[in-house]
Amino acid sequence: MAQTVPVRELPIPHLKDDSPESCPVTVEELVRYLRAKTEAKAITTNDLIFIRTAQVYECGYWVWRFGDRQPQGYVLVMRDPEGDAWISCYSSTANLDPQQMLLADYRMALQDN
Repeated sequence: MAQTVPVRELPIPHLKDDSPESCPVTVEELVRYLRAKTEAKAITTNDLIFIRTAQVYECGYWVWRFGDRQPQGYVLVMRDPEGDAWISCYSSTANLDPQQMLLADYRMALQDN
């Protein structure tokens, strides 16, 4: 019979500047992205809540939550090792916490390259 082995989640470190101001993409740009890519057409800068930064291997991340008036979700900005910024968003239907989303996003970025 197979045994279940508990998985210990490792903490993901924050960036040195753990603030939204250090993000290479402005909040206004995030709002434009969300309006174009999601059903959140009425979203404003006030609807974005900064959660954290993260260092996932060689990539820097900034994470925001959105969704008081629309389905809740997260928008992520990733700065790759070359310094390019990438935006992605996830709905709450994925049932992932921010740490799980960061790791899933990093893995998808690896597959895309």
